[in-house]
Parts: sequence; structure tokens; C-alpha cells
Amino acid sequence: MSVELIEKGKDRLEVRFREVNASVADILQYELLADSSVLSSGVVIPHPLQKVVVLNVLAKEQPKAALREAWARSMKVLESLEAELDKSLTKSSKK
Repeated sequence: MSVELIEKGKDRLEVRFREVNASVADILQYELLADSSVLSSGVVIPHPLQKVVVLNVLAKEQPKAALREAWARSMKVLESLEAELDKSLTKSSKK
């Protein structure tokens, strides 16, 4: 797995994920679009056999900061989901 950041000016950023499922980029895109400083965000899968996913970010300013904040929010959501799953698994194993 690798991540490559390609700056496309002061307000644009392209993130290339290699050997990563598109779900990672989808979660980040969802969180990016919740940020009022982000104008646009999109996920592109150039070719399904290449195992590359591209996330594009267009922000009013500082797309790197928006990406960091979206990552932090994404991790909180995943941690919450993990806790709920653990609760459900524990509850179902007691039956």
C-alpha cells in the first residue's frame, strides 16, 4: 500500500492510493464533502486491474488541512463502528 500526494496549485490536491480498496477514498470523500472549505471532491478508479484509486480535492484554501481533518473524522467514525460491531458480536455470542 502507498499514498502519493500531487499538489495541483494552492487549492487542488490529488491523492493516489495504490493497493487500497476504493472504500478508503469513498469514506474520505464523504468526510471532505462535509467540510465547508471543500468545494469539490471526487473518487476516480482509472482502471480496475491497476489497483489504483485517485481522490481529487478542490478547496477554498489549504486542501492538505482539509484532508487531514477528514482523515481524523473518518477514523472516529470507524472506531465508533468497530465498538458497535464488538458490542453486537459479544451480545450474539451470549445467546
